[in-house]
Amino acid sequence: MPDSTMRITVDIQLAILALVIVLTGYDVSAQSIGAPITGRVIFQGPIPPPNELKVNIDQGFCGTTITHQPLQTQQGSVRDAVVSIEGLTAEVTTDTTSQAVHILTNRQCVFRSRIGIAQVGDQIEIRNDDPLMHNTHIRLGETTMVNVVIVKNGRPIRKTIQTPGMLEVKCDKHKFMQGYVLAFAHPYVSVTDTTGHFEISHVPAGLHTLRVWHETLGVLETDIEVPTTGDVTIDIKYPHSSTSQ
Repeated sequence: MPDSTMRITVDIQLAILALVIVLTGYDVSAQSIGAPITGRVIFQGPIPPPNELKVNIDQGFCGTTITHQPLQTQQGSVRDAVVSIEGLTAEVTTDTTSQAVHILTNRQCVFRSRIGIAQVGDQIEIRNDDPLMHNTHIRLGETTMVNVVIVKNGRPIRKTIQTPGMLEVKCDKHKFMQGYVLAFAHPYVSVTDTTGHFEISHVPAGLHTLRVWHETLGVLETDIEVPTTGDVTIDIKYPHSSTSQ
């Protein structure tokens, strides 16, 4: 085949590919790159007794105490553990139409969900499902991200996450209410489900540090090698003594 004919054939193929991309809206930059990491977070040590939180306000609705067990397991698999890849970054979009919105609801005098994850640039939407006033206060260290009063049937309020870190969620009116949102500068993060499983998609190939945080068990880190193709499965085990720290 002459060179000129080959060039024409290649040009036609590229033109067809470009037309398909335009017609289907396929985003070349969003191609799946890297491998998924799946696994479980495991703890088989002693489970501490639940926290009995004293209620000193709005007892007619909230009750006199709230029982909370932050360490919930199913056959040794840990719920609400945050698993992330250390040291990675990603471009943060300023397009508010593409921002993920994470719902934080005051319900039955408890934050739902109590443990959440987000990426810088995402938004937190605060809601109140209770028939009373709440004062949701979210801090990053000593810095207040948002401090808002929401009355019964009040309009939800959104706030964009600007900085990575552990956001502590409190209610200034109901001191016993507490939660956490862990914000990251990248999407390589997951929170374990009710069966203790997690999945992190499209992790770049190479040697990485996998970090686990749990409200009761603390922080655990392990190195993991991610291949260019295929996937990785790992069980991360907290030592039995983690609850005694």
